Amino acid sequence: MNRECAYCGKAGPLTKEHIVPAFLSRRFPEIDTGIPPKSKHVAKFEGTMRDVCSNCNSGPLSELDAYAQSFVEQNKLHRTFHLKRPSILVTYDYERLLRWLLKVSYNAMRTADRDIATISQCKGFILGSESLPYYPAIFVEVIRNMPIPDRARHKLPSSIKNAESLTAHRFRVGTFGFPGSEASSVCRFVAINAFYFYLMLLPSTLRSEKRDQIFVGFRKAVRYALRLRADRKAVSVKVSKNTLDDVYREQFVREWPAWKEYFANTDMNGL
Repeated sequence: MNRECAYCGKAGPLTKEHIVPAFLSRRFPEIDTGIPPKSKHVAKFEGTMRDVCSNCNSGPLSELDAYAQSFVEQNKLHRTFHLKRPSILVTYDYERLLRWLLKVSYNAMRTADRDIATISQCKGFILGSESLPYYPAIFVEVIRNMPIPDRARHKLPSSIKNAESLTAHRFRVGTFGFPGSEASSVCRFVAINAFYFYLMLLPSTLRSEKRDQIFVGFRKAVRYALRLRADRKAVSVKVSKNTLDDVYREQFVREWPAWKEYFANTDMNGL
């Protein structure tokens, strides 16, 4: 079936686009394990869509994934942190990182049937053919693993009962809010293991004083996040006091019955 490409708008044929970029699934196989959309059970799955033409997929989108792959390796995003809180130097190409974060967010929002009217206006910028019609801001926070207290170990499945902590190894994409975020057009995060990237798109007409107020409100809500500046190539970020439990608690509580079932089956099957 010929349809329009979700990026350039031209008629198909259309090719498969990964929600979780394929290089991340290869590098971190465990991140493909989760709860698929419209399911109540944990499973290993490959989230894809077939709505992108081959020119976009093998051209600018592939180039963005290639940059993101080098970004992941250069900054050692495989790392997680337990008790210590070192300072991490994050190096980046601002525009390419911004375009990739927008690409991942746009893919995820289409899959979840979210309102994409605003972010779809960024398609030309993602492809590298148009300027961005919004004022962007990127913040990064590096979280820690969640310590497992001895008093709670008896509640855990045997496969993880002896672990010191629950690892932050996972890939997440979602939305976030904070007091003042209603003035933002888009608030999305992309998490690669311990590294959480918060993306905001503000109206281009918003006065600088109002933008600064929004950023102050965000920093009050996410104290240990630092902003990536468009005119710089690196930022030194101290690992947050926040753990996986602090940033994941609401979703974890909601998903715990499914994960408990998953770990019980893992224990039973000796995997």
